[in-house]
Amino acid sequence: MRIRKVSVFSLLFFLCISLLSAQKSPSPLVKIPFPAGTLSWNPDDTKFAVGEEHYITVRDAKTSSPLYELPFDNVLLLRFADEGGKDMLLALSHDGRASIWDFKDDPIFTVVETDGDKKEVKAPTYELSVKSESGKIVAANFSRSSNVIVTALDDGSVTAYFKLRYTEVLLPKELTKHAQACYSVAVSPDEALVASASSDGKLVINNANSAEQICELDVFAKTKVPVLFTKDSSAIISASNAETLTIRSFDGKTQRKIKVKAEIRDIALSSDGNTLSVLTSDDRIRFFNLETGEYTGYIPPYNITKLTSFALSASGKYVLAGHADGSIYKLAFRNSVLDPDSQPPGLLSLDEDSLVQKGSAHIPDGIDEKNRNKYQEELKNGLSIEELMEELRKYREGGLLPSGKIIEYPEIRTDVFGAILDEEKDNYS
Repeated sequence: MRIRKVSVFSLLFFLCISLLSAQKSPSPLVKIPFPAGTLSWNPDDTKFAVGEEHYITVRDAKTSSPLYELPFDNVLLLRFADEGGKDMLLALSHDGRASIWDFKDDPIFTVVETDGDKKEVKAPTYELSVKSESGKIVAANFSRSSNVIVTALDDGSVTAYFKLRYTEVLLPKELTKHAQACYSVAVSPDEALVASASSDGKLVINNANSAEQICELDVFAKTKVPVLFTKDSSAIISASNAETLTIRSFDGKTQRKIKVKAEIRDIALSSDGNTLSVLTSDDRIRFFNLETGEYTGYIPPYNITKLTSFALSASGKYVLAGHADGSIYKLAFRNSVLDPDSQPPGLLSLDEDSLVQKGSAHIPDGIDEKNRNKYQEELKNGLSIEELMEELRKYREGGLLPSGKIIEYPEIRTDVFGAILDEEKDNYS
């Protein structure tokens, strides 16, 4: 059998034409050198913030260029505040440092020189502390307007801090203490209630002002899915098993169940409170109508590494998707959401020999054992399609790629054909 040797560009051509109903995959908007963590949009979709190793970087949403670099270590929580015309960012660290930047009314920058490079950085407009000597912060949340910060410690205690804007101080209020540490806390949209969910499956709702306990409900805690209030602050959304979300009133009555049919990792509400976004174990972001429970569509992953974070824009037009390899994508709903029953773009079954590259280790039928080594020597340093997909499978399972390098091609979906393994693309000809 004669083997067709094709260039990597021809290979990509064959792959691209074999994608059924394919959408052009986006290239990463930003690539940082470690897994993408906390992400946040500002209220008018013009900026977004990324928690990096020692900085928070605020970037222009159109160009992705850095606007501000904010020195800040160990980011736990990051959120732009919706404070009527203000352009403010709040950050909370694992050690209890709370910093607030006002970009509109406090345009003061400092030039810092690091390794010969000069950068404009911005110190916080003011700083607060929610540090406690009694334990480590394991969960935290801000209210939408940033007036309330809630923290949970590893000893089970929960505290609501009321931010007094003009005096720049925090007024703490101790809430119901759990028997075990909490994995999620939430503030209701009207800032009147605080929910806290602990590892022993207890969900407690307190009045934020009086600290009175409103109710205690059971919750599925194994997968540590966050708890959320509905937009009218009258009900709570929580996991009832690994693949189901339940909306309940505070008397425990079930209003609606949403069966996701995949293991749930994270959830978020749109700014209007009508759409529930669910990140599942297959790295899809699925969308549900909160009123009806209807599954309306999903965004497939555009990267072979784990999706580690996502953030919905205030307008509902965009999603930021951050991955374990440091890639951050800006995805437009209009172009990225697929119908619930549709499959992500996939490969046609092509003749295997038409996809063999120069340097492929593919051995065609008819080559006996005696000539195998000679054939492999002639076509060394490459991989067949089957071997590429096997390496991709190993990568997904946490194994190391033998070449130590992934070359991604943004023209096609990387989870369909994610890696060409070699030291350089130029090795293919």
